[in-house]
Amino acid sequence: MAVALWAAVAFNVFSSSAVVSADAATAMNVLTMAALRAFVEYVDGSPG
Repeated sequence: MAVALWAAVAFNVFSSSAVVSADAATAMNVLTMAALRAFVEYVDGSPG
């Protein structure tokens, strides 16, 4: 999970600095937030 989280963050940083479409940036932001939420729930031990 941590690997997926860092991969999402790294890709988000890359896409933010690169020339990408607004739709792609928005989608990546959504995926990053979803990964962060999943990570927090995993650490907290109480999904949902």
